[in-house]
Amino acid sequence: MTDVVIAGIGQTEVGEHWEISLRDLALDAIQAAHKDSGGLKPQALFVGNMLAPNLSNQAHLGALIADYAGLTGIEAITLEAAGASGGAALRQAYLAIASGMVDVALVVGIEKFTDKIGSEVEEAIASTSDSDFEAVQGLTATAQAALLMKRYMYENDVPIMDLPTLH
Repeated sequence: MTDVVIAGIGQTEVGEHWEISLRDLALDAIQAAHKDSGGLKPQALFVGNMLAPNLSNQAHLGALIADYAGLTGIEAITLEAAGASGGAALRQAYLAIASGMVDVALVVGIEKFTDKIGSEVEEAIASTSDSDFEAVQGLTATAQAALLMKRYMYENDVPIMDLPTLH
């Protein structure tokens, strides 16, 4: 099996980038990673994204970003695995290199979570749960976290007073 290394990284500042498109955020990270890698040329692009079809009205990010970044002629795909989408993209790049399919792969994790607000975001996030048994009942990710915390507190006898308060 081929050794796999991360040869370069690039990232954009985490924040609310309403004025910047998905493709521009990705391009900034790609250019920084390209520079950090010493100019390696990827033969495949793996894009991890969870909510672009729902919140940004944009699907098929692999081809979109490859084209925008001038990475023509390479395989480019989008991977969606809910909150693990970026990890899934990294895993697929690792497997592509380890198998010998490519020598250099590029991974981009991109999300624009705050382009919409309120119920639209909750509805989009709910699409990552079991639609037939959870989302249809109105169970949100926040509610699931609260239920898990409540169960943890019950099983570990944690009084509510021991939880930190938000100011």
